[in-house]
Amino acid sequence: MLIALVGWISWRVIGQTLRPVDAIRCQLSQITFHDLSGRVPQPAGNDEVAKLARTANRTLGRLEHAVQVRRQLVTDASHELRTPLAGLRLQLEEAQMHPQDTDLEELLGRLLGDTGRLQQIVTDLLYLAGIGADAAAMRERVDLADLVRAELAHRTGRNRLATEIALQEGVIVDGVGHQLSRALANLLDNAQRHAEHTVSVEVRRQGDGALLVGLC
Repeated sequence: MLIALVGWISWRVIGQTLRPVDAIRCQLSQITFHDLSGRVPQPAGNDEVAKLARTANRTLGRLEHAVQVRRQLVTDASHELRTPLAGLRLQLEEAQMHPQDTDLEELLGRLLGDTGRLQQIVTDLLYLAGIGADAAAMRERVDLADLVRAELAHRTGRNRLATEIALQEGVIVDGVGHQLSRALANLLDNAQRHAEHTVSVEVRRQGDGALLVGLC
């Protein structure tokens, strides 16, 4: 009788101890990659099971955040790729419809420029995925006024509206040149798309920093 009683008490104690673990296991089995918002039940106290539940929930939180960042990256990359691809398609369609009015050398120069931009976007995506080189090795001193002038020269003949510039010389920043160039290109694309009369670009110092502004 004593042995039976001890066995029954042990079974009840072990069952009560493992019940939260089973609840954690069940909840984890229901969490999928498409929905990482679920969390495991967290029992009160500070025993090993409670610590396990808290650790699992913190891990799930970090995983959910990482997936959200990756999804946002895919969305941003799609937007980044859409603009140069649309430009390539438009230029090729215009050349196809009006071959006699197309300056082949000028067209090829613009297409090569857009292709280079696409290559830089892919390079950035590989870097963000952890495949590319160390970002510190890619950083350089960039003159924002020179950056604006180079981008506007690249866009010659492609802008719908005139672009006015106000460039303070000697505004130098530490960054990745092609990423800054692409950010400027996106800024100008949006300004050209939404402006009614002119597009304005301004570079100036602001305190200890630098300001690059595109207005429409």
